[in-house]
Amino acid sequence: MATFVIVHGAFGGGWEWTPVAELLRQSRQTVFTPTLTGMGERSHLGPAVGMSTHVQDIVATIEFEDLSDVVLCGASYGGMAVTGAADRIPTRVAQIIYIDALVPLDGQSGADLLPAEFAEAVRNTGDAQGHGWVSIPPMILPPEGMIAESLHRGYVARRRPQPAASFTEPLALSGEADRLPRAFV
Repeated sequence: MATFVIVHGAFGGGWEWTPVAELLRQSRQTVFTPTLTGMGERSHLGPAVGMSTHVQDIVATIEFEDLSDVVLCGASYGGMAVTGAADRIPTRVAQIIYIDALVPLDGQSGADLLPAEFAEAVRNTGDAQGHGWVSIPPMILPPEGMIAESLHRGYVARRRPQPAASFTEPLALSGEADRLPRAFV
């Protein structure tokens, strides 16, 4: 048995991973799919939310659920948060799995790892403190016809703008996460 904490990507929420979580639970695995602050069903808590809050969201999930030997999975933007969390509580993490994810180095932000046009749009969105909402770029939505129309509608309807500071706040890392086993999907 394994314990998985799966972290969603940009503009999403833990709901994205419900089908995968259900399959893993059927195999008797323990699975958590937290939604990051200011996103998904927690979008009412933004926009003054940065990367440090998202890292703390994952650390708190692991600590408050008293989890250990966690397989920490980050999809896309979620790679930033899982790297930061693993760096802070490495003794609770068995492995990090990056699912088409951003893999930051110390001092990098999500905007540093994304295309320059997107990073510029994000920086222009923020106010003087870097707080504001980043609109959902159409390019990240699944093309029509790729999945059933009912699934497409539901998926698009649950997407929300994301706090700008979550993309621009640099991630401070000590190097602890680098010592953990990693896999890339």
